[in-house]
Amino acid sequence: MAIYFANRVALGNARGNPVCSAWSKVKGESPLLGISCTGGTVGIYTDEGEPLDKENDPPIKSSRGADAEVLSWHPTMKLLAIGWKDGTLSFWSEAERRVSEDKQTHSSAITCLEWSEDGSRLLTGDEGGKVGVWKTDARGRPVPMVQYHERDAKITHICFRSVDPSDAASQPPEPPKEDGAAAELPAVIFYYGILTQEKGVVCQGDDKGHKGHLYEVDTDLVALLYYKEKGALVALSRSSTLTVHAPKDSSWVSLVKAKLPTMEGVSSLQIIGASPSLPLLTASMQITGVDCTETHVLLWNGKKAEVYELARDDVRMVSTFPSAASSMAIFKESVFRTNDSRVEVCNLQLGDGDELGEVESLQVNCSGSKVSFILTSSENQAKVDSRIIVYDVEMDNFSAFDFKSQKRYPEAHFWDADEPKLLAVESRMDAANHAENDSMGLDTQEVEVTTLFSTPDDGVLFQEQHQLDPEMEGCVGLKVPFIFFFKKVQGDMGGAQMDGPCVKSGVMRDFTGLESVDDKTRQALLNFSYHLAVGNMDDAYKAVKLIKNPNVWENMAHMVTWAGKHVLASASDKDSMVRMFNLNTEENFVLMMGEENAMKKVSSLAFNTATNSLAAGTKEGRVAMWKFVGAESDSTEGDSSRNPEDDWQLLPGVSLGSKVTALSWGPNMRLLVGVCMDGVYIMSKCVLQHKIRDKNAVVQLSADKVVIESCDPTAQAGSSAQRLLTTSMQITGAEASEYKEIDARVGTVAVQLGLIQDAAKLFVACDRYDLLNNLHQSCGEWEKAIEVAQKHDRIHLRTTYYNHARHLESIGDTPGATSAYEMSETHRAEVPRMLYENNMLEELEEYINTTQDKKLMKWWARYCESSGMFDKALECYQTAGDYLALVRVHCYRGSFQEASEIAAESNDGAAAFHLARQFENQERIPEAIQFFARAQRYNHAIRLDGIPHKEAPVLLLSKLRLVSAGGEVGLGAGDDTDPAILMRCADFFLEHGQFGKAVHLLVAAKDFEKALNLSIEHNILITEDMAEAMTPNKDQGTAEERTNLLRRIGKCCKRQGSFHLACKKYTQAGDKVKAMKVLLKSGDTEKVIFFAGVSRQKEIYIMAANYLQTLDWHNDAEIMKSIIQFYTKAKAMDSLSSFYEACAQIEIDEYRDYEKALGALREATKFMAKAQRTSPDKDERLASLNQRISLCDKFVQARKLIKTDPQEMVRICSGLLEYPPEDSHDVESAIRVGDVFALLVEYYQSTQNYEQAYHLIEKMRDRNIILSPYLDQEMVESVYKAMGVPLNDTRQQADDGEDTVGEEIDGEA
Repeated sequence: MAIYFANRVALGNARGNPVCSAWSKVKGESPLLGISCTGGTVGIYTDEGEPLDKENDPPIKSSRGADAEVLSWHPTMKLLAIGWKDGTLSFWSEAERRVSEDKQTHSSAITCLEWSEDGSRLLTGDEGGKVGVWKTDARGRPVPMVQYHERDAKITHICFRSVDPSDAASQPPEPPKEDGAAAELPAVIFYYGILTQEKGVVCQGDDKGHKGHLYEVDTDLVALLYYKEKGALVALSRSSTLTVHAPKDSSWVSLVKAKLPTMEGVSSLQIIGASPSLPLLTASMQITGVDCTETHVLLWNGKKAEVYELARDDVRMVSTFPSAASSMAIFKESVFRTNDSRVEVCNLQLGDGDELGEVESLQVNCSGSKVSFILTSSENQAKVDSRIIVYDVEMDNFSAFDFKSQKRYPEAHFWDADEPKLLAVESRMDAANHAENDSMGLDTQEVEVTTLFSTPDDGVLFQEQHQLDPEMEGCVGLKVPFIFFFKKVQGDMGGAQMDGPCVKSGVMRDFTGLESVDDKTRQALLNFSYHLAVGNMDDAYKAVKLIKNPNVWENMAHMVTWAGKHVLASASDKDSMVRMFNLNTEENFVLMMGEENAMKKVSSLAFNTATNSLAAGTKEGRVAMWKFVGAESDSTEGDSSRNPEDDWQLLPGVSLGSKVTALSWGPNMRLLVGVCMDGVYIMSKCVLQHKIRDKNAVVQLSADKVVIESCDPTAQAGSSAQRLLTTSMQITGAEASEYKEIDARVGTVAVQLGLIQDAAKLFVACDRYDLLNNLHQSCGEWEKAIEVAQKHDRIHLRTTYYNHARHLESIGDTPGATSAYEMSETHRAEVPRMLYENNMLEELEEYINTTQDKKLMKWWARYCESSGMFDKALECYQTAGDYLALVRVHCYRGSFQEASEIAAESNDGAAAFHLARQFENQERIPEAIQFFARAQRYNHAIRLDGIPHKEAPVLLLSKLRLVSAGGEVGLGAGDDTDPAILMRCADFFLEHGQFGKAVHLLVAAKDFEKALNLSIEHNILITEDMAEAMTPNKDQGTAEERTNLLRRIGKCCKRQGSFHLACKKYTQAGDKVKAMKVLLKSGDTEKVIFFAGVSRQKEIYIMAANYLQTLDWHNDAEIMKSIIQFYTKAKAMDSLSSFYEACAQIEIDEYRDYEKALGALREATKFMAKAQRTSPDKDERLASLNQRISLCDKFVQARKLIKTDPQEMVRICSGLLEYPPEDSHDVESAIRVGDVFALLVEYYQSTQNYEQAYHLIEKMRDRNIILSPYLDQEMVESVYKAMGVPLNDTRQQADDGEDTVGEEIDGEA
């Protein structure tokens, strides 16, 4: 179960009444509440209602005494925009805790503040008709962009358009530009409503300086909302007319226009222009004539007539009466029929067949033009007709108002003393309905007074309804704006006594708070109410448009807000309900506020989009809440099987005590702020907790009470003890539940119980030194807290120092606070703030001079400058090295010589530019050109240049510093430099044979063809900067021209050896093959691999792989991997097979690793088999590979058998050595014969069979096989020694020689 509890906000030093409030909207962070109060203050509070900064509350104060009218938080950061009544716009940031102001944009009271969804734009509007567009910089600070001014108008509402930019169909047409400029697509579009002297207007603008009027409304706007799902605008005017407009072609068209009812009990909406399909009408007679209006159908057959009313979804019979007329017609509420030579008129409800019955009571209005009467009837126990009948003498017709639907009957009726069309009727609940309500336990209002308007064309219409106080008996009369009641008599008639006056007056709701207005205003309001009842919006507006009294307009104001994707919620301060209107299905329904809020009048509305919760505040200080529990749908068809009001669940309400003037939801459903007449309250959602643990049950009863009771079933009867615990705080749960460590949880409980030492031990035991640090800080043990942070909790060390500094500052220990701020590294902001707020300016100056901190020095220099202490400011700027500020101050004081020296010595561009602008203002052109050139602002220097044509090439370049001290020309000219000047200089250098300088200037002048031709002709080295400068943009010239130029640049770079640059230009030209060829010439392996990877072309893959094979790929796994990858991507299987063959050969020749060689040969065979059939030698290579695999596999098996089966090893090796000469090439291509001999010699030597070893060595020599790569020298000597044969020196030298001799089989050369 969840309930809401209200906490009064401690407004602190803000003694005024609250004006408005707003919640911060940053997701995932604790919200802040901004509250504006009279007296020119704005306070910032936490979600618990406590001031954010208790020492400085409120933090935002107006020195001008103006009140803050509007507050708006940035959607993604805690930045508050404040609009003041005097036109000032302020910004307060939680991070900086300071206020910045703008007084230039607006000069009258600000009425609107609206951030865009992403926070990149801010819109502001004021009463003077000015709209400001702001953008946020990289640090989130608002910067003004564009301003609009609607003359003789007031900005009333602002909203942003938010649609999918990719949906071109949803883009609305641009408004017509007032200056006639061509339309362009704006970056950000918004809409705003203005109020002129005669009407309201909806306008559109953007952040590019375009604006225009879209359409007009009948009166001024009450609300302007953007309907995102439909791409439309929803506007509610003062006359309660709801309109929906959407863009179509090049204009805005009206989709919906509806009159929202303002009378109590009326919940339907009148949709103008809708054409709902109606069911089939079947009459109970044979029809001979038909006539109809917009709302009724008349049928007749010469004997009787029937009248039907056209409802939204069905047709309902109104009346039936006998009629012998052969021809009939219907107009509004009258039926015309023929009777011989006459035409008769009768009423829809009565007809000519109705008998009125006996008159019970009769009254005549003040002018004698209308008569009202009550009739007898047998329908109820009171024997009174449920209708009040009015006869219009001038129109000679009857009209009636029926109380039957309310289960009531009229008892008395009174005409207004001055107004002939206003009637009050006292009605009572009939006995049957009274008994039914009593049996159900419902409260019943027995007597009610209803005021009605008698109209000539629309009959009797409802105006408003009043409930009597319990001590009142009934109504005695009516005189606008009062209704008079008489008290109940106490005791019997004989001894009845009255305490005080017996008659009491009540105020009509339309005149609440306006009892003392003049007769003209009173009559205008009465006419306004009359025309609203009739449904004539234009006449209603005309009746009140000239009223100047602001209290009147405030009294008539309505509340409207979004309540879902397609739903609007609205109410007036006369309603005891909230009216809902679905724009998608055009359904309308009413949300009642429950029994506890019955008859409470709505004063404010707020909707939470995150949780679909709606809150309504009342004049009586109650807050009712609903939650949407249905399913949202985009369907335009309503579901007739359900009631839309059933989708809204009524939640428990909250009582705040006084009138709720404003409501605002926090970033989640847990927080709702209410601004009341006596203060501000934060309503927090509290989830009632319950836990059973260790045979004890804890149940939360309310926000601050829990009951603890033993639930041990083994306890003795009567021994259970129940204890009620009341805390001084609002319970939201146990803090210990956030910690996973058991000791941390227990330690948290120990803190709550006051067991500080035990809690500290527990925190240490579970290594939660952060909790221990916080505990010491809370206990004021700062030395211990700092020690813990230094040794165990260094992540919070600076925070601990900062908290210590704040504590020392609060107790007045300024030196200690200064030292602590320095330890926390926040001294640059906090120490000046502290000393300045305490008016310790001498100490502040001494501190800054002592620290010699440049940032602090600049700050102090600005302060001195603003105070007129220029000499001291210059000293501080000099110390801080702020040359721009030095030049600026000297220029302000007229010391241009000193400023020139500083700008020249410092070589500071900003200082030189500022000084140049000052010289320009004084028309000292040579000095201005000189310092514009120092600032490298050449376009300004050229703009001021007045040098004759023949001297321009040399002197102008010198001034613009395009010529260096060594005479070299650079590409320093900006994009705005006049090309004609550069071409003039280039021609000068060409005439004097300085082709390099001419090429640079031609490139700067964008004459690329001429520059390239000159480079090729005179072999001028093209640098990367020149190549980039000569590369045309894609929008310059044709694609073919651009490609040809890039190829020429690439070819020139290749000839000059700039292979990387040539590769880049060929790539930009789209010729990647040539780009790869020049890149291969550079030998940059890393870039070759990268370029091949991104090019994704078969030819380039093969080129890259072939190049990589020329490198030491065997010792570099990445290169080897790239070779395999490129051949695979190019599907060059034959090349990949050859690569694996090379791998196998290297394994044999270099490492004698036949196992790896065998694997490589098998991979080669696999990829050769995948090669295309077009390979001419595919079958021959496959056969060769299979033969090599067979021989290599035999030798590998022989080496494995040397220990397990040496005889088999000898047999295999002997077989390999006995191959005939014609097959010797196959053996040599697979294995080295010397390895076979070496394996046998080593085996025989190890078995001391020296004779066999000797014969094998001799065979190796006969085949001219060098022994040293295969046999160890000592082993050879031991074999010869064992055989008693001397080792031949000549043959030994040959064996040890370095010459490579091919190995042969059977001695074949």
